Amino acid sequence: MATYNLTFAGYKGEKSIHAAAARHFGERLTALLGDDINYNLLSDAISQGPGFENPSEVVAAGNLDLCYMATIRFAKYVPEFVFFDLPYLTDDRATLFTLLRGELGDFFKTELERTSPLKILAFWDNGLRQVSNRVRPITSLADCEGIAIRTQVSDVIGDSVRAMGFTAKPLDIKIYRKDLDRADIQAQDNDLPTIFNFAIHHHHPYITLTGHILGMQMVICSQKAYAAWPDALRDAVHQALDEATLYQQNLSMERDADTVAKLEAEGTTVTRLDAEKMAAFHAAAATVRAKYRPAFPHKVFEGLV
Repeated sequence: MATYNLTFAGYKGEKSIHAAAARHFGERLTALLGDDINYNLLSDAISQGPGFENPSEVVAAGNLDLCYMATIRFAKYVPEFVFFDLPYLTDDRATLFTLLRGELGDFFKTELERTSPLKILAFWDNGLRQVSNRVRPITSLADCEGIAIRTQVSDVIGDSVRAMGFTAKPLDIKIYRKDLDRADIQAQDNDLPTIFNFAIHHHHPYITLTGHILGMQMVICSQKAYAAWPDALRDAVHQALDEATLYQQNLSMERDADTVAKLEAEGTTVTRLDAEKMAAFHAAAATVRAKYRPAFPHKVFEGLV
């Protein structure tokens, strides 16, 4: 009988990059602990039914051991998490993850532990968000006019898409996925693997590579559970998760190019903006960053917003 039992929950499904990384974590954990660990992965915990709508709450209650979850869910604890909703923070994903392994990551870890029962164990790449729609190819800011876009429930993201010219329609993805052809919403933004895995491109034949937001996920556990883990388990979790995190971040960047090819092979029109058109999107985004700059007074954000 195994000495330790760990269940890792996700919500993006078995084919997602996140599930692949969680499997990699389990494999490394098993290599370190052998028969002492019984590892279980729920790649779509939400499908478990009522009570699992937000896996992080289940983790906080002690009924799941770990999960990944988008940072946007935790702004109620740490308002600065909206940092990750800001448009065009960086063109270099690797640089941002380097910062998250240092003072920037330490800031969020400390603040979440101070304000919630949760603990951050790692930051994962949730992909560059691209725009899909069913109206027309978007080749410029002018093409965004008159199109209503589903967004995450975030004031910052709403301001960002309005700066581009869209009409913002905040809506939980669980609700939107049930009716992708609803008349009041003609567009959405998401990372390319999610667009493909959720078959959104079957409803939205036009995708523009705006790359306007780099989504961020966190791997979390409860502080109470972490404190109770024996040193051997705690050390193994950190080592295995460090390896799985590098694997996840590299895989996320690789999958972008692969997914473009898959989308085009299925007849999706993928628009790549030239330097001039992309500069216009960046200029529109700059006004949003300027608006929210006062919300980040801590020195760790200097030069980043």
